[in-house]
Amino acid sequence: MTQLDVVWRKRLEFAALHYEEAKEAVIRAAEHAQCAHSWHEYHDMERTMEAERAALREYTQVLAIFTRLVLDGKAPTDDYEGDQCDPSEVGQNFSQGR
Repeated sequence: MTQLDVVWRKRLEFAALHYEEAKEAVIRAAEHAQCAHSWHEYHDMERTMEAERAALREYTQVLAIFTRLVLDGKAPTDDYEGDQCDPSEVGQNFSQGR
């Protein structure tokens, strides 16, 4: 395995973690929304769901890049920016509905 493979494997693991955290946040928000009666609580649920969709898009993109790298030997382009936040912030961000 090359150094580039290792880097992208770590990115893939982070993206998967990010997505799992986002899914869990949606579940928590949905449980809370059952008791919600205000527009603010509904808006929080919408933001949490959008964060989950963004995390899924990121995971899908990183998975496709990693797959092309490992199976086809095609290095990713330099224009990939992706989600560059610190993995330690993931749980904090989603538990706060961000």
